[in-house]
Amino acid sequence: MSDIEPRQSGKDDRAPMETPVDGKQKKTGKKKLRIALGAVAALLILAVATLLAIKVIVPNLRYRAAVQLYEDGKYEEAIAAFKALDGYMDSDELARDAAYGAAVELYEAGKFEEAIAAFRALDGYRDSEAQLENCYIGKYGEEQYHQILNLQPGDTYTFGAYEQDNDMANGKEPLEWIVLERDGNNVMLISKYALDCQPYHDPYANVTWETCYLRGWLNDTFLNEAFNPEEQNSILITTVTADSNPAYSVSPGNDTCDKVYLLSIPEANTYFATDADRQCKGTEYCYAQGVAKDDDGNSWWLLRSPGYESRLAAFVNSYGSISNRGDGVNHTRSAIRPVIWINLLP
Repeated sequence: MSDIEPRQSGKDDRAPMETPVDGKQKKTGKKKLRIALGAVAALLILAVATLLAIKVIVPNLRYRAAVQLYEDGKYEEAIAAFKALDGYMDSDELARDAAYGAAVELYEAGKFEEAIAAFRALDGYRDSEAQLENCYIGKYGEEQYHQILNLQPGDTYTFGAYEQDNDMANGKEPLEWIVLERDGNNVMLISKYALDCQPYHDPYANVTWETCYLRGWLNDTFLNEAFNPEEQNSILITTVTADSNPAYSVSPGNDTCDKVYLLSIPEANTYFATDADRQCKGTEYCYAQGVAKDDDGNSWWLLRSPGYESRLAAFVNSYGSISNRGDGVNHTRSAIRPVIWINLLP
């Protein structure tokens, strides 16, 4: 008997052969993979191209267009175009340079107010400070500009206009003011002459500066009559303190915010050293409105402080001394010396 065992029926040790169907499926799968990979690559290329266009090509085209506007002297359009680039390359610097060019154009065209605002906005860029000075000289003239720079307490300054000679046919006359205080380019002014005749209040009743008729008249009628819109923009809104009468315990009311006001008793003592300094003459128009005057032509003028009671208002008499006791708020022969703070170089 042979030692070799016979092969069992139904079994085959050979590796099975791939069927034609299995090979076709593999090829199809590889083809789909290649297509998918190709699509992904195309999308990546598109994304990169889009990003390149957004980040480089388009901004570069816009930058070149903005530069062309700048070179053509179209400064306002160039400024807007450079700002829209949001810091791309040196667009911020070129936007400032275009703004400088626009400011120079305004100055050369004699548009000094607009040029001043433009050079101020440049905040020291290039020689904008020197250019700003040229604009002020153009606006005020060299003589007045240097007067403004050197103006000190006690000096006289002309600002606004109001009827003074009582001749309506020749129009209003320029207003003269005495400088009481200077703080940088801001100055406190009081009219050199008494300008009008108005009661502190009407009727005769308890009142404070906050609620009196005269405060409303000064900040409406007088303000609009004496100053044009540009001048009004130069007048500062001042916190007017409710100063007490040093001689009497009378409520002065509350602080107010005004463009035009009157001195208080403490301020009249602070800003005028002597009675002679406080003496004041009125204008012809002022006297024609009913203000009383003495033989020297001096008049008495109102202060905003209360008198010894709330129905009385303090005043400076024709000799220049202060009446703390005051007179009736409805007194009809009182002269008005307005007070304002202005910005000399707005």
